[in-house]
Amino acid sequence: MSQEESGSAPAGIPWGPFTLRIPFVHFRLEWPEFIQGVIVAGATGLALVPIMHDYFLLSFEVALAVVVIQSLLISLAPLVFGDPYCHGWVTPSIPLVIGMILTLAGGKVTPDTALLVIHAVTAFTLLNAVIFLVMGISGLGKFIVERTPVALKAGIIFGASVAAFHQEFYSARSYFARAPISCGIAMSICLLLMFSEPINRLKQKKRWLAILAGLGLAPGFIIAFIYAWISQEVKWNFQTGIEVPPFGLMWEQLSPFSSKIGFPEWGLYLTVLPMSVIVYILAFGDMITGDVLIKDAAKYRPDEKIDLNPTRTHLNMGIRNAIHGLIAGPFPTTHGCLWTGVQVVVTHRYKQGKDSMESIFGGIGAYYLWGIPFLFFLNPVTSLLKPMLPVALSLTILLTGYACGYVSIAMTKNSEERGVMMATGAALAFLGAWQAIVIGLIMTIALIGPDAFRVAKDEADGS
Repeated sequence: MSQEESGSAPAGIPWGPFTLRIPFVHFRLEWPEFIQGVIVAGATGLALVPIMHDYFLLSFEVALAVVVIQSLLISLAPLVFGDPYCHGWVTPSIPLVIGMILTLAGGKVTPDTALLVIHAVTAFTLLNAVIFLVMGISGLGKFIVERTPVALKAGIIFGASVAAFHQEFYSARSYFARAPISCGIAMSICLLLMFSEPINRLKQKKRWLAILAGLGLAPGFIIAFIYAWISQEVKWNFQTGIEVPPFGLMWEQLSPFSSKIGFPEWGLYLTVLPMSVIVYILAFGDMITGDVLIKDAAKYRPDEKIDLNPTRTHLNMGIRNAIHGLIAGPFPTTHGCLWTGVQVVVTHRYKQGKDSMESIFGGIGAYYLWGIPFLFFLNPVTSLLKPMLPVALSLTILLTGYACGYVSIAMTKNSEERGVMMATGAALAFLGAWQAIVIGLIMTIALIGPDAFRVAKDEADGS
């Protein structure tokens, strides 16, 4: 992809296709992003802990070590690899991967099935790394995604929506049910601030409301936190001091290099392959969204040249998933390229000029480097947030379900495409990835016809 014609590239140290940027040397600390990172990124990163506990049977301490590893890897994206995205998880994959885990484990993960789950999701993580690397280097990723029919892509996104709502409202493992009022408060406030049309109109007149909405998930989470504290809907066990997470124990219990774990059998890679393909399509969609947001912001900042390089981004995601899979084993949420809410917040302030944000890497770097990795060594912080982690995770899953729902419907243009979308999505949510891909392809050919593949290509060429 092309660079902006005017302006200069952000300072950094090139290495291969990447660019290293050192804090305080190549960019300044941006305080607004630092504060948001402390509030939002810390709690959201820790939302991985309930998943690691419930589906891999890890202790809080070992799960916390995994969170530190994934947080450090995410912070490498803009700082070491030089990508201008606010990187994060492939969030729509969460309910889908949870469904895959439960299917493999026979409905519930037990000590007898935990090793199988660890092996399967480790295979999924490593396979994701290979797919990102191969698709990025060869250019096949763009080719395949452009030729995937719109109805099938919409079905995958719709399946993530159905799986998200089923996970939170009907599953025995629901995080919403653990603190329903707090979750309801957080979800309601976030929906109003992020998606309400009346509120959006008020933002034009009330600057304080626009600033509040710009904080993303933070207002809803903080108000839910206050309610939970007052009502004692969740219980706190406050601790003091500093404690280093047990990285040695994490390696022993999760790394494929550990003698207790080992590498997954080859058959498991075939089992998880369709889910990896689905996750790749979702991640590619995030990349397109990120490009749109950054190109829009670049129009307001001719002083800085932002390089969007899909090959570099693919390599970035592939390397981070590979490192995670080899060091910390299974990563069910997948290292992707975009945390959409944060990207919107950072680019919004970036548009306001150099005095507001010197470089886009300063905003991204402050959000990640200062807001995530170091807090998890402080017991007061982790013990304060620990009871609210199911709320943070439920909020993440439900907002993803809501967003995936309306995006998938907006993608389709007629009743035939919507029919394929719903059938594919239902198969993905309740039957499995292989079944969804087969059903979606057969229904696309039967109900829409071979032109569906050509139309998807034409739309990509014209975009």
